[in-house]
Amino acid sequence: MTSGQILFVGRDVCARVSVLKHMGYGVEACVCEADALRQALAAGAVDAVLFQCTPEPPSRMLLGTCRALTSAPIVLFADRESPFRGGDFDAVVPNLCEPREWLLKIATVIAEHRDPERAKPPQGAAPGEENLRIASKTGNQH
Repeated sequence: MTSGQILFVGRDVCARVSVLKHMGYGVEACVCEADALRQALAAGAVDAVLFQCTPEPPSRMLLGTCRALTSAPIVLFADRESPFRGGDFDAVVPNLCEPREWLLKIATVIAEHRDPERAKPPQGAAPGEENLRIASKTGNQH
């Protein structure tokens, strides 16, 4: 089971809140409006903010309010007909994505946010360099 505190913003048209709770997340929900978002974020720290605002994605003003109030990653559940700017979000879940896929995406973005050093790719070794070191230790050559 995973854990973390999630703020779900918008209408839960796909029962994602129930899935998140079943997977061990604490979930609070609010409507897709600035005042509701402010109130929800003032209630306590969150590990991620998930937006499902239909038929339009959240406005840039609403996203700015969210970024000003929390450093938690922002995830969009994309609606098939809504235009959005992917760069406005830390992750985007495509329309009709299977639960195991979007749950993994959310867990990953939360883990990367909690420990950005572990999320970085390893530094130092060039591609194939590790194989050369192993071969030289064993006396094999490739």
